[in-house]
Amino acid sequence: MPKKLPEGQLLFKTGEIAEQLDIQPSVVRYWEKEFARHIKPIRLDSGRRLYRKGDLDTFAEIKRLLRVERLTVEGAKLRIARSALPRRNRLFPDLETGRLEGPEPAADVAPGPGRSEEALRKLLEEVRRELFGLRDFLMSASEPSRREPRPASRKKA
Repeated sequence: MPKKLPEGQLLFKTGEIAEQLDIQPSVVRYWEKEFARHIKPIRLDSGRRLYRKGDLDTFAEIKRLLRVERLTVEGAKLRIARSALPRRNRLFPDLETGRLEGPEPAADVAPGPGRSEEALRKLLEEVRRELFGLRDFLMSASEPSRREPRPASRKKA
């Protein structure tokens, strides 16, 4: 029986994902490998994986597609690819509305000389896209590289 997760928990270990979804930890690792485009765990120096809340939701959807709808892994990949939100929206769900939360601009702030409100909106959208691109680049650069496997030890006969 799945345990109730602590309120506000943001990161989950493999075992917590497995327990929550009532599957084996090896299944979590297999699905991570098969659905690598949609599940990107944080890897610690120790090799431990930590998953985000959005990854937990993706695992739940994979389980539903494979076990309830009885799709193949390839069919589930296609379905998730068609319905998946862009990665940044899974990380920052408040951006799904297309609007950042924060104080409303003052009513007396004018768009500026020679700039219409629509032109400013387009400029802000362009800046936002560039910032997301920069953030995605920095996130991919900071992901720890996969460790090389150690050579097998030779046993003396």
